[in-house]
Amino acid sequence: MPERFNVLSRLMLGFSDRNLPADYAELAAKGVRSVVIYGENVESESQLEHLVSELRGALGPDAIIAIDEEGGDVTRVDYQVGSRFAGNGWLGHLDDAALTRRDGEIVGALLQRLGINLNFAPVADVNTNPLNPVIGNRSFGTDQSGVARHIASFVEGHEAAGVGTTLKHFPGHGNVVSDSHLTLPKVPGGLADLENHHLEPFKSGVSAGASAVMLAHLDLGDGQPTSLSAALVTKLREELRFEGLIVTDALDMGAITQSMSIAQAAVYAVLAGNDLACLGPRTTSETIAEFLELWSEVPAEVREENQEAASRRLQAFVDSRSHKHLVAGLVPSYDISFEIPADFQSAEVVRINSGTNPAVGEAPWFAGVHFDREIEPESLAHELAEAKTLIAITRGGELVWEALAQLTDPEAKRLLLISTDAPPKDYGCQLIITYGSAQPQSLALSSALTRKESQIV
Repeated sequence: MPERFNVLSRLMLGFSDRNLPADYAELAAKGVRSVVIYGENVESESQLEHLVSELRGALGPDAIIAIDEEGGDVTRVDYQVGSRFAGNGWLGHLDDAALTRRDGEIVGALLQRLGINLNFAPVADVNTNPLNPVIGNRSFGTDQSGVARHIASFVEGHEAAGVGTTLKHFPGHGNVVSDSHLTLPKVPGGLADLENHHLEPFKSGVSAGASAVMLAHLDLGDGQPTSLSAALVTKLREELRFEGLIVTDALDMGAITQSMSIAQAAVYAVLAGNDLACLGPRTTSETIAEFLELWSEVPAEVREENQEAASRRLQAFVDSRSHKHLVAGLVPSYDISFEIPADFQSAEVVRINSGTNPAVGEAPWFAGVHFDREIEPESLAHELAEAKTLIAITRGGELVWEALAQLTDPEAKRLLLISTDAPPKDYGCQLIITYGSAQPQSLALSSALTRKESQIV
């Protein structure tokens, strides 16, 4: 039998099926303890509960089972139908800390009931760049003091339900214009900008009792990913006085694999002081074998000292989750309503095919909301040339913003844009911002469009 935690316990595996992988019991015997649930693993809530039970049976009582359940546009539990939670963008817009704490508690209670003990949430990034392609309404807002207040509230509620929270993406993913799923984003101003405008939410979350912090894949000016930086780990430990788990963002992301293999990155991550290295959704036996070979080349005294510290933190986390916290009778509810302006009561409704990012995945957006047609961003000007008025539903994004910038003033005035994110500037059109596309916003938007149609009659 292996020791309670060894270096394999620090690899967070992922898999692409909705069933327990056949080799997980064998991997557990070698020391594997950690796994991440992704959207592709989920068919329904009941199926997920059964899968988690099987994972616990295979990996044992020390299993760390994690999930990205941010609420809003990024959901895994509700991956097939859209999240039941309005999400950070809406909560930040309302700016009701008690409501945010309640949502944190309900999310935590849901995961606790499913058998999941670590949530890769909340997003502590301050979305200071409106052209950010991957954070947007996943953030509580654009002001670090406001974001910090909501982070503390969410963490307190969620941790009270007995499931660990993870502050992400340290040291701050809010001021970038590229997506780390695809490439290594460079932070303008480097660490100094982050220290001035982005660290307060992380400090607030640490003070509130967050169990974990996730390191982002960012370039602060030296061309190296922050997720593999011993200096960033030291900053967390010594300056922020964080004593919990440190985990990397997924190492299969383009920010990493453009320069090294997943296994190489995992070794660098562990040596830098990360307690857990997230390998991504399709971990292969070849990656694990390569990791073990590379790890064996590290001097024994370095391996032992590094592993001893991580094992203590892993054990402390698992032991702190060994008792049940039962929170019953709470369901998310929101007072959300939208009003279609009188000038657009007879307008056609189109949905702009604005795509998504890998964090959201294939979860539906504005599910159940009626629209007449789906169009491409580049056809928006043509559509407006043919229409008196037009309602366009969008997730935004670079292509949509470029299309809006090409509109003439008369065209823009005939457009009502319904966007899940705030545009980077005023394009001259009428605007409704929904701060997300989850079930609560979908129901409110569907109701508004139905009222519009009933007034036409």
